[in-house]
Amino acid sequence: MKSSVRHGLIVILALAGAFDLPAKNLSDYQVGDLAEANIVAPAALDVPVTEINPAAAARAPAVFRDFPAYATNALAQDFLKAFAATHEEFLSTLQQKYSRTVLDDKLTATLEFGYLVKNFNLLNRAFPLSSELAMQWAQGRSGSQIQTNLLARLLAMMHRPVCADEFPPGFTVSESFYAVPVAQPQQIPALNDVELSGHLIKAADLTSVSRLRMLFRHSFPKEEQVFANAYANFLRPVCVPDVELTRQFRAQSAVQIVGTTHYAAGQIIVPRGAAVDAKSLAVMAQIRDLIRLPTETPPLMSPAIVGQSSLPVAAPITVVEAPSPALTAAQFRSYLGWLVAAVVGFVAASVIAILLARRMTYSPVNSALPAVGEPADYAPQISQAVKSALLDELAAIRAELHAAQQTSAPTVFTTGSNGNGAGHTSGETISANGREQCVAGLLAEAETLFAANEYENSLKCFEAVLALQPEHPGTLVKMGNALERLGRTDEAIACFDRAIAADDTMIAAHLQKGGLFNRLARHQEAAKCFEQALLKQRKTNGVSA
Repeated sequence: MKSSVRHGLIVILALAGAFDLPAKNLSDYQVGDLAEANIVAPAALDVPVTEINPAAAARAPAVFRDFPAYATNALAQDFLKAFAATHEEFLSTLQQKYSRTVLDDKLTATLEFGYLVKNFNLLNRAFPLSSELAMQWAQGRSGSQIQTNLLARLLAMMHRPVCADEFPPGFTVSESFYAVPVAQPQQIPALNDVELSGHLIKAADLTSVSRLRMLFRHSFPKEEQVFANAYANFLRPVCVPDVELTRQFRAQSAVQIVGTTHYAAGQIIVPRGAAVDAKSLAVMAQIRDLIRLPTETPPLMSPAIVGQSSLPVAAPITVVEAPSPALTAAQFRSYLGWLVAAVVGFVAASVIAILLARRMTYSPVNSALPAVGEPADYAPQISQAVKSALLDELAAIRAELHAAQQTSAPTVFTTGSNGNGAGHTSGETISANGREQCVAGLLAEAETLFAANEYENSLKCFEAVLALQPEHPGTLVKMGNALERLGRTDEAIACFDRAIAADDTMIAAHLQKGGLFNRLARHQEAAKCFEQALLKQRKTNGVSA
């Protein structure tokens, strides 16, 4: 009985070795989780190594919330409201003094009218009247031209960054600061908005509201200073310091790249059972970018192009007619169910065969088996048999899928021309409903060839993918890796540049380009690439320190 249990365990372990799939997606891991399977690098990776630099944090710009439109609108509303209220009050004063609101020129030229205006200003220090404005109102005019001139002079002072006279405790401004546009002072921008939409301004250009009011008063002659002092009070800040956002931005700026860690293709990043830390989590995020495929079609559904040197580079693909699906989800589940059933049946048959063989060890006919009491190691043979059976089953399912695609709707993609500009459908056409499967199959074949160091053949597969989906960033990055292995570094750099042009947020493209420059001893260019990768990661994930 013990022997039977031991052989059953051998079968299970052999099957696990032949069909070892990770039980958890990379995107599901968090810091502190235990790896459920070995997490390995699918290709060569160069990961930036960072450190905290307090000096860089101190030099980082402060962050202000900038709302000039809100401030100028509020200034205009307050000024016009005060102007109208003062006008009404002055007319009421005229009514009480002269029993009318409109005076003639002789009356407005008297000393009595002058004393009336002077006493009115003593009682209305918030908005005193100049002699000219008081005379226009007394003569029945609106004084709109004076109103417009005063408001224009106020608004002209608001074109610069203006802040309060004092900063919050602990808040400092270095050589420059970011003014992040917001609709109103209470709106809190995101950390990503600082560099994305903020304006970097020299600290010398920042003006306090007290200094702004002083500059406004100096623009008036000496005899009008009493009016200038009152009007200057309408000036107000157009930006306010954001203490929390400044803290986050400076903490983020303190993280600097000091080097790189290189991972070879196939190198274990996190062993099975080990805890995931922040560094390995960042590497796993880059792996997800590196292995990003153009479709979500399972590899089992992708026809592999084996023995075919390359596909012709065709003219831009044109969809003739919307196709019907080549393989439904129900069909795929059916095929997958047959595969699982085949594996379970094979395992059961293997266990029964082992038990029967064990019972027959005493027979003199079976002289090839080990004698009773001698240890028998069936694991290698069982593992090989299980692998062979799985491969045969996969090949059969792939053949059935290929046949299903061939018998699907006759709609085609035109991939060439017949010389007179008219499209044609020849042997070099691909069914529309098989295009995505073909792309995924080509990528799977290319990665297999790359892992086997067959870089020329993998390059041909990548070129075939680009013929079907031009400028796909993930494929361009992998093609650049293959070109580098072939020593064609200039072409590899061009591929990475095309990937960045197609998707500037793809961190893997910046990292692979930086790694190539680093290996070419072009360290300054490599540092720029790694800095771009770190910047893109911050902007994409919204990471704050």
